Amino acid sequence: MTIGERVRILRKRLHLTQREFSKKAGVPLRTLASLEINEYKPGYRLVEKIASTYSVDVQWLFFGRGHQKELPIIVSDVKNEDESQIKYPALPIVNTVPAGYPDMPFDDEIRYHFYIPNVPKNAFGLIVDGASMEPELYTGDIVIVNPNIMELKKGEIGVFRYQGGATIKICMPLPGNKGMILQARNPRAESYVVTPDTECTVIGKVIFKIVKCK
Repeated sequence: MTIGERVRILRKRLHLTQREFSKKAGVPLRTLASLEINEYKPGYRLVEKIASTYSVDVQWLFFGRGHQKELPIIVSDVKNEDESQIKYPALPIVNTVPAGYPDMPFDDEIRYHFYIPNVPKNAFGLIVDGASMEPELYTGDIVIVNPNIMELKKGEIGVFRYQGGATIKICMPLPGNKGMILQARNPRAESYVVTPDTECTVIGKVIFKIVKCK
């Protein structure tokens, strides 16, 4: 499989047209079209730009090795529209969640809505604040949380109520059911060890992040 074929697979999985995909990634439409049919050989900078925009492993795009990051993305250009013109259900964006130290209590105050397809019942969105989940999540990114999933597997991203506040982290269970580590994606950021005696509950699993088309 070629780079172009993997890019086409990625675009199809995101349900994007070539025009939408190229606009978001900052790649000329003609270049993308030629790439997908193997008439253009891309350099590292272009492939890295696509990988960074759509949160995939650049090694996967180049060589078919590695893996796509576990957090899928939704591309949305619909926000705060007249509900009579919207064909998708409303997803409430309820709060900001710290990616760093959990110094903010969690509440369910609705700030606004996104209208996007295929979200689970009772799902809600949160605005990321902080650098501890970079480069996967940046301040201002919006993640979709499924509160129906309370048990997280190794490596899955969740929102946790920890020591009186809320935080978004990677779940890394400790051996022998001795707790877990709330792990930061950014190696420079702090992670937290949770033992059975620690005040910590799962608010929900992060299932998508929203990428807004401009």
